[in-house]
Amino acid sequence: QPLPDWLRVEQGDRTSAEQNLDFIGRVWRLSQNERQRRTQELLKHFGLWERRRERVAQLSRGMQQRLALA
Repeated sequence: QPLPDWLRVEQGDRTSAEQNLDFIGRVWRLSQNERQRRTQELLKHFGLWERRRERVAQLSRGMQQRLALA
């Protein structure tokens, strides 16, 4: 069952977890270094670091929810 619209990650299912967080950092106009630092920090905190390059659609629902919270 798909996630509700309000819980979907910004760019949809075609991008990776890493790309999604980078996109959010760009929206907030963070520098590249700051985006990389925060992306790594958040992915590690939410237990997604090892899966960071997988497409969001391939992540489990729980992982997608954790990414949405990140």
